[in-house]
Amino acid sequence: MCDQGYGIISLTSKELNYQHCSFDSTAFLTPEEMQQLPSGNFHDYLRHQFSKVSQLQMDKYQAKFDSKSDWQAATNLVNNLN
Repeated sequence: MCDQGYGIISLTSKELNYQHCSFDSTAFLTPEEMQQLPSGNFHDYLRHQFSKVSQLQMDKYQAKFDSKSDWQAATNLVNNLN
């Protein structure tokens, strides 16, 4: 759950360097997509989006679990990992 960006890694025989580069992706969004952006805390927004997608994915696999409690434990694990 981070800002929009990417990392550049350079590796030599003596050192490893990492540089984080941020960018503003809003310049590439349509007006409709801009309206969907959160007005509040971006990290809370991302947490909600990851949780929603994880739940949809876990719902597809619910029948493969032996019990509802096993399914719920797996769902909680996936959400915590995200």
